[in-house]
Amino acid sequence: MNDFKLSILDLLKEDARLSAKTIATMLGAQESEVDAAIAEMEQEHVIVKYATVIN
Repeated sequence: MNDFKLSILDLLKEDARLSAKTIATMLGAQESEVDAAIAEMEQEHVIVKYATVIN
């Protein structure tokens, strides 16, 4: 797991609805890089699902 993927995970933990474009802007990366990293983490089962938490 590299720092780029960890940064993406940190952002998604705070808000799983963030778009790849928004994440890319926040990290100073290309949207395609973020899409690829998320897809890899989904395939590796690092990201298993996106969930809503209700209080």
